[in-house]
Amino acid sequence: MSFFSRLLGLESPARCGGEKLYLNILAQSRQRTFYRDGGFADNYEGRIEVLTLHMSIFLAHLRNLGENGRGLAQGLFDSMVDDFDIALREESLTDTGVSKRIKPIVRLFYTRAQTYDRASGQVEELNAVISAAPESQVSDGFAQSAAAYHIELTNYVKGLTLGRIANLDFSYPALR
Repeated sequence: MSFFSRLLGLESPARCGGEKLYLNILAQSRQRTFYRDGGFADNYEGRIEVLTLHMSIFLAHLRNLGENGRGLAQGLFDSMVDDFDIALREESLTDTGVSKRIKPIVRLFYTRAQTYDRASGQVEELNAVISAAPESQVSDGFAQSAAAYHIELTNYVKGLTLGRIANLDFSYPALR
């Protein structure tokens, strides 16, 4: 969506809903509990990893909820990419610099999201995925807790309707 479309209030409902959902997921992925001792690294790579863990669950479910679900999934993804773009511009990168840096970030996101999707529901595989997070030194105990969290959140999200997701009418389980 272009700047002028936003300025004139012509932004699509899917895009607006995607942005609200993205901000909700982003807030959850920044909870300190994910970055405690033995957890994900509290740096750029670690934060992207925790965001990816959450985004992959919602994107996979939304794609299965018909045309409107796919529209919300696209709005969610676009909001994430826009956030990456803004973050890179805040580092004083030019358009060319942003373009060069955002492609590897999105590629890493897709690669990790696909890895989470393939391992979804399988505790041992999720443990391995979480332990192999880039720049990570996740402890075995934390990997097990994060895998259990992923499975619990996945099962919960699978039971949510499109309306509940779009209205942010849900909560996140606790990471134990």
